Amino acid sequence: MNQSPVDVVKTAFERFFGGDVDGATALMHDDMVVEFHGPPPIAYAGTFTGRAGAARFFNAVAESVDINAFETEQHLCDGDTVTVTGWLDLTVKATGKPIKTHFAHVITVRDGKWSRFRDFQDSAAAVEAFTPDQD
Repeated sequence: MNQSPVDVVKTAFERFFGGDVDGATALMHDDMVVEFHGPPPIAYAGTFTGRAGAARFFNAVAESVDINAFETEQHLCDGDTVTVTGWLDLTVKATGKPIKTHFAHVITVRDGKWSRFRDFQDSAAAVEAFTPDQD
């Protein structure tokens, strides 16, 4: 049975939040594109291509922040595009600083797998959290 685009998105997130990056990226196309809109010093900012690039992105997220809360508010589906909105609370491991912000993830699903993932959140809050304090 084919999963709906929303179900595919939810399954990938369940795997990622369960610590299974490989299982999450198995639900992504070989030509997957990840775009995290934000500047350095955010450890996972940039564009990542291919399934291997997606794995690098999701591993960078897991390695650089503790996810205290990831609360989804809604999953909006328009054809093969799923927009997930919500609120997150992260702690940057290197600095101990929080990132508390709303987010929007825009995910394109093609043939039952992710083909594009765009992440939008308060980049200024993330930059501040990733920037070490000046002594």
